[in-house]
Parts: sequence; structure tokens; C-alpha cells
Amino acid sequence: MKLTLLVFGILVFTCYPTLSQQVTNPMITCSLRPNSGGIEQCKLEQENAMFGDAEAEEVVNWILSPIGLPANFLLVPCPNIKNALASFNDGIRYIIYDHNFMSRLDSSITDWASTSVLAHEIGHHLCGHSLKKSANNAEQREKELEADEFSGFVLSKLGASLDQATATISALEAEVASSNSSHPDRSERISSIEKGYNRGKINLNPVNIDYSSSAEEFFNKGINLYEGNKYQEALDMYTVAIGLKPDFANAYNNRGLVKSALEDYSGAVGDLSRAIQLNPDDADFYFNRGSLKDELQDYSGAIVDYSRAILLKPDYAEAFNNRGFSKDELQDYSGAIADYSRALQLKPDNAEVYLLNRGLAKQALQDLSGACMDYSKSCYLGNSVACNQYNINCQ
Repeated sequence: MKLTLLVFGILVFTCYPTLSQQVTNPMITCSLRPNSGGIEQCKLEQENAMFGDAEAEEVVNWILSPIGLPANFLLVPCPNIKNALASFNDGIRYIIYDHNFMSRLDSSITDWASTSVLAHEIGHHLCGHSLKKSANNAEQREKELEADEFSGFVLSKLGASLDQATATISALEAEVASSNSSHPDRSERISSIEKGYNRGKINLNPVNIDYSSSAEEFFNKGINLYEGNKYQEALDMYTVAIGLKPDFANAYNNRGLVKSALEDYSGAVGDLSRAIQLNPDDADFYFNRGSLKDELQDYSGAIVDYSRAILLKPDYAEAFNNRGFSKDELQDYSGAIADYSRALQLKPDNAEVYLLNRGLAKQALQDLSGACMDYSKSCYLGNSVACNQYNINCQ
């Protein structure tokens, strides 16, 4: 028994064929930089089927959440290549990237930069660009513009401002205007991003809303609607708040809770991850994402989030309790008992819940005497479930 949730890069790309060392089929690769180094290393990383980190996977899920598609890409980290690639080989769609390079884009341009890069790469895959080599440079330039438009569309849906959606491409040092180039010039790319961004805004903002209100006012309306179980209306309020204030971390957090209530779990994880990205020092954000991961039965991931919440807020009794629940599900009963006991020390006024949970873990370790003692105390404090457990196991 656990507690509930708490309420409160798109640069220059080109596609060209390379040959894998272990397969005979040609691999079409869309890379961040034309003729850049590191392609052989990327091929080796791809062939070894190395998987991406959890953060990148969450960003990909978030990017896909507005269009409702599953993330059927294999993420492959390839360090020190200063690049990102989309490739297709032997029926598998790969996204290969340099994690440190993407992080530097976020810190030097905008924290939306790596999201825009991944959105562009996903756009290449969804448009089928990685399936066939371009016949000429003109065709390749059209592919790049289509991927740019998709990136703009997605960033619009996710709540980025237009400046944030175009910031990465705007940071390029120079235009590329040659008719012999495989790349459109910067102004064409920005126009395509804007086109996609404006398309994403269609039907994004609900009708019959007075948009003269501040982001904070919409946020507060969202809270009231959420507490009244009017989830779709609350979602609309938080979406408008984010549109008015794209760095509104609390609005992303609360919208994630609403999406969870609406069973849009990938969208919920994406919004909670965005809240954490905007404010990585808020323990409640990690607690909420951990609670959602529990619902998705990602207990190991939940433990990581609860542990981060506890690190930020050492007296977080609810996080200790929920981490105990996750450990329970992974059959780490001793660890669960330790967490429930710590929660009990920190917040004895919620003892009936913590004692019940600890009793269940003790019973799993066949410590029936200790379990019955906890059930008895919890029952005395008014927990009917504990009373039932005591009657069944301890009479």
C-alpha cells in the first residue's frame, strides 16, 4: 500500500550510405554533420547493440507522446563522436548519439536543444528518410526541411516557445546556400520549424478561454479542476499556463499528474521529466515520477527516483514509505522494512499505514510474530486492512 502522487537539437543533417562490418545490407545514416568523423565507431556501437540511458529514453517517449506512437527505436550512446544519427539496418531503427555533446547543446544554447535534435532524428525515421538514399541533393534538402517541420510541430505540442524551438538551428554559424549542398540554408530551416510549430498550435489551446489571465491564474484553475476530478479541463488549464510560461516547472509537474489520471502514462512521465529538467532540486517532482513508475511496475526506476527525493529531502517520510513499497515488489523485504521503519520514525502520525506495510514485509520474511505486532498496532490506530490481516493470520 503506497501513497498517491503529490499535486502542487536540430543542426545540419545529411544522409549517406555506409556498410556494416557484420551485415551485407547497406545502412542509410542521417547524421548531424556531413562527412563527420566517428561513423565507424558508431557502426561498432550499433552492432554491439548498446542501449541508451534512461534519460534519453524518457525524452524520446515524451517527444512521441503528442502523436501517440510507441518508441520503437533502439537508442545507442556513442561517446566522443560529437554527433547524432538516425539509421536503419536489418529492420531496426537506430538513434545514435553522443550524450555529452547533447548535454553541451542544452547548456550552451537552450535546455530544449537536445530535445529538438532527437525530434529531428525521429522525424527522419517517421518520414521514411532512413529507408532509402536520396537521389540527389535537392531531394535530401527536402528531407531535412520535413524533419525540421516535425521538430517544430513536436516542440510546439510539448510547450516550447517559438524561440526555443528555433534556437538550435539559429545558433549555426553561417548560412548554407549552395545549390550543390545537401543542406538547406538556415533561413529555410527556421521557416520549416516555424511552419511545424504553428501547425502544432492548431487546437492546442482550448476554446472559450480568456487568455488575458496570467500563467499563474491558469495554474491555480488547473489545481481546482484537478481536485474536482475534472481532468480534461485541468489539462487544458495547465497546457495554457505552459504556453504562456514555457519554463513553468510546477505546471509540467501537475500536468503530468493529470495525464496519469487520464492514463496517458508516457505523456505523464515526459511532463514529470521536463519538470525535473527545469528544477532538478525539487524532491516532490522525483517522488511523483517514482510513484508513476510504481504504477507502471518499473520498480527499479521508482527506487532511483525516491532515493533522489530522499537525498534532496532527508526527512521525506512518504518517499521512504514508497521506496519500501518498491523494494517489497522486488522482494527486498529487509530493505523494505528498513524504509518503513524510517518513515514511521519521521512521521508517526501516519503510523497505521507504515505499520501495515512493515507488517506485510515481515510476514513475507516469515516473521509472523513481528508482523502480528505491527498489524495489531495499525488496527488499533484504525486501519481496517490491518485488522483483517490480524484476524486472518494472528488469531
